[in-house]
Amino acid sequence: MQAHLPEPAGTDDPGALFSAYSDCFVQALNAKPGRVRIQIVPVRANHTYVGGKTPARLCILTVFLLEGRTAAAKAELIEALAKVTMAFTSTTEDEVRVVIHDIAREDIGFGTRTAAALGF
Repeated sequence: MQAHLPEPAGTDDPGALFSAYSDCFVQALNAKPGRVRIQIVPVRANHTYVGGKTPARLCILTVFLLEGRTAAAKAELIEALAKVTMAFTSTTEDEVRVVIHDIAREDIGFGTRTAAALGF
């Protein structure tokens, strides 16, 4: 997951935010903690445009999942990630977007091999 968050990216200690985000994946998708990958990308407010105004606050979380998760599991993940984001960044629901991309196992590599080749 990549979390594009308004500076100062929600916290001076990203470890707590990483842990909270990771817990969302573990609980909503029954993911193994060692498989969760997260990047926090700080974004300056004057680099964000929302509804005709800048500077603005906007959090965009882009989640890449291997295909096959249920709609209910993805909805649970979206809700959990949005709540964590709002808590750590003091943003509102209107300022948070979560986008999930389902990726075919043949279309993603883990190192030099596809997920399909690795048996995921």
